[in-house]
Amino acid sequence: MDTKKIAIATDDKETISKHLGRAEYFAIYTITPDRIIDRQYIENDIAHHRKHRTHDDHKRVHRQMIEQLSGCQVVLAAGMGDPIRRDFEQAGMQGYVVVEGGSIDDAVQQYIEGELMINRNGGCEHNRK
Repeated sequence: MDTKKIAIATDDKETISKHLGRAEYFAIYTITPDRIIDRQYIENDIAHHRKHRTHDDHKRVHRQMIEQLSGCQVVLAAGMGDPIRRDFEQAGMQGYVVVEGGSIDDAVQQYIEGELMINRNGGCEHNRK
């Protein structure tokens, strides 16, 4: 069986968080090409991500988040900056900004069906200076 793990940033275990680094939890879904097999929630150990004083500090936070989500192939949030998306890609993961911060269950089902709306220009405003 071909399975994949998807991590979704969430604050309430129901809707997609508007900011990856500040989300309280990650919903981790295990899916096949046609259905959801399992769902679990983990606390975001790196929650409350804020501006960092140095480039090295920022990279350290990204490395910790990637380690926490190891085993996931896809990461979804309603807002995530370009630097973390690039870091996910280098780690063999795909980070996507979804068009709206709606239901995490709906987003996973739309991903399975190939209908998830991705915001190709999305990101976090604090990364667009």
